[in-house]
Amino acid sequence: MKKNNLIAVLGIAVLLLSGCSVSRPEVAQPVYDTAPAESGGLYVNGKYLKSYTAEETIYLRMDEFAEAMDSSLDVQPGIEEHECFLTDSIGNTTAYTTKTVEESGSSALGAIGGGLYDGSYWYQPEEDLLSGFDLHRLEDEEANCIYYTSYPEAEEIPEGVELPVMMYHAVSDNCWGIEELFVSPSSLREQLEGLQRNGYTTLWFEDLPYANRVEKPVVLTFDDGYEDNYTELFPIIQEYNVKVTIFLITGSIGTENYLNEDQIREMAASGLVSFQSHTVSHSRLTGLSAGELEEELWNAKLEVARITGKEPFVFCYPYGSSNNAVVEAVGQYYEFGLLMSGDTYVTGEDPLRINRKYVARSTDIESFGSMVSS
Repeated sequence: MKKNNLIAVLGIAVLLLSGCSVSRPEVAQPVYDTAPAESGGLYVNGKYLKSYTAEETIYLRMDEFAEAMDSSLDVQPGIEEHECFLTDSIGNTTAYTTKTVEESGSSALGAIGGGLYDGSYWYQPEEDLLSGFDLHRLEDEEANCIYYTSYPEAEEIPEGVELPVMMYHAVSDNCWGIEELFVSPSSLREQLEGLQRNGYTTLWFEDLPYANRVEKPVVLTFDDGYEDNYTELFPIIQEYNVKVTIFLITGSIGTENYLNEDQIREMAASGLVSFQSHTVSHSRLTGLSAGELEEELWNAKLEVARITGKEPFVFCYPYGSSNNAVVEAVGQYYEFGLLMSGDTYVTGEDPLRINRKYVARSTDIESFGSMVSS
């Protein structure tokens, strides 16, 4: 072997033995000029999302939006082109693409389809993003706020599903009012254990589009919004991991024996409680003028939205009192209306006249089981 060749071989061997490698030119990474600036906000499914503005376009941050939509976000940054994937809880994926644009040797914010990526966060135009999802919009002009809420319309519910809807009120052994309204905590535990033992799944009205995928669905509702729903009921449903719906009399919130706003927000954030509307004053609606009826329905809707960040779409008739005019008015503001005692509700029947089964303090476990299964 020639001397020069031998030196070259020995040089390579030294490099390999020393763990070194021949250097390669670095691939240029994008440098981002600026992120959009904060510029207000709105609510999506109870979560307040900040808005951001760049070049007169308003954006939402995708990681915050994904959390509000109970979805996962996967951002895959590249050099010039970046991809973002939003996947919801049932596996549906929406893809977004954006591209950096070269300006004076740096990569400025740019987009394909309007998205922005600043190297840390992905932003999507607010208007385009919200219009791409089935979200209902409620504008509160007085509070200068907008609420976007995911909830089903009545026609989206599969027909023919037998759905027992149970009606409770208070949960306590301190019966300061009508005793039959106060289910004891021990009885409630026994009932929940019975439901779980017999394969029932508790649902919200938000879940009704998937009610036909559940072998034994049941809806647990609580009227009026008593304080014991926080002190007694809330720990129990956390223990058993069941969902409940509470109908609030908004004019009573924060008064003696009723839930206050902080308790409502904590329960709503748990993922176990859906708060819906039970009017402002709990008046018999059949005795109200058209203007008074509208105020009860609209003002209660607004107040629940202001506290929870979600638009209520289910209404509970006080005392179960209704007539055709009342039902028609309720239908202008809500998707579902709940009455009082009656047969098991079957989806596809009138969604504004849903019967429930009354669970009283005197209801024993055998009677409860019969009510749920019949």
